[in-house]
Amino acid sequence: MSTYADFCYHPALRHKAGEYRALNRLAPDVANRTFPRLIIPPPKERDPEANKVLSKDEIVHLVGKRLGEHWPMRPAFLEPHFLLDAFGDDGCVDWLPKIFEVSRHHNGMPIPLVTFDDASGARSEAFRKVINDDNDIKLAIRISFDEIGRELADRVSSAMSAFGTTPQRCALILDFAHADLSQIQAIADVACEALQTVQAIGIWERIIFQATNYPETNPAKANSSELV
Repeated sequence: MSTYADFCYHPALRHKAGEYRALNRLAPDVANRTFPRLIIPPPKERDPEANKVLSKDEIVHLVGKRLGEHWPMRPAFLEPHFLLDAFGDDGCVDWLPKIFEVSRHHNGMPIPLVTFDDASGARSEAFRKVINDDNDIKLAIRISFDEIGRELADRVSSAMSAFGTTPQRCALILDFAHADLSQIQAIADVACEALQTVQAIGIWERIIFQATNYPETNPAKANSSELV
């Protein structure tokens, strides 16, 4: 059984060169408290190391290999939805498990990150193939703030059944990435309400709140700085 620190920083990162190299350079005491969510970038983006746009087979092997080599023997949530959207569901039961297989072969500890849309069809079958039953956390499920409503309990129950697990073996990510954080008290109230809602559904392995106030464009003028 794998074990995890009780208190962790869960950054949401693109699985690109700057991010996975930075993880590799973390001091051990910091790395021990870091449990990243790595989002595989869209396949149309140019790979800086290969200096070209990668094919599907190249992406499958390099993503898995890089995770294992730059973040070995440490858990990470791996999110492949940009690839699923680009390549489609046909064939995902073959190429998606291969990413996790390659990563584990190179000493990676990837944990699949899913959404409610993945709980049926080929995606459900593909994700079930990559779940490691020996892990304390079998998978992470990401719920956006606009999905929290009266039908949430039923949707969670259906997802748990589709993936063959329970909340106790899942990490829950409350994704407030698209929420406007300028009204911080209002967002805090919504976040507290969301926390109470998901806690009423089940006892989760951990609940992770993620949000960002990072500006889409640099607000500072040339040769100046601005506090956000």
